Amino acid sequence: MRVAVAVLGLAAVITSGCSQLSGDEPIDREPAAAVEVDEAPSAPEISAEPEQAEASSAPEISAEPEQSGAETLTMPSVTGTNLQVSYDELTDRGFTDVVPLPVDGHAFAANYRNWIVVGQDPAAGAKVKSDRAITLEVEKTDAAESRSCLDLDC
Repeated sequence: MRVAVAVLGLAAVITSGCSQLSGDEPIDREPAAAVEVDEAPSAPEISAEPEQAEASSAPEISAEPEQSGAETLTMPSVTGTNLQVSYDELTDRGFTDVVPLPVDGHAFAANYRNWIVVGQDPAAGAKVKSDRAITLEVEKTDAAESRSCLDLDC
């Protein structure tokens, strides 16, 4: 019984506040201020002739490539060596972009100790910049390939 009385009392309070919003009485509002517009703004004129740029504002184009600051290094021979050993030797010499590329059907080389370098680009003895990409063609070692690890690169 107390709940029913409380609900009815709450409903009475809510509906008594709504009488002002019933629309029976007009709402007093002041009219908005009028704004006078003399004329519409004019659009900029568009010429059919292209504008001539000043010679001093055109960027200079050089035929020489930008200097990257990379030093020139001699590429060592790493073919036939373990990928981890080859990678460490190349990075220790200053090469910054050494990329192993599996050529035996695998998607990637995860554990560098399980791979042998079978080819390299650039070739041994080449003079190259230290930031040039060094591609090492690799194959998984027989010992790592024979392990049963569902090719998680053991």
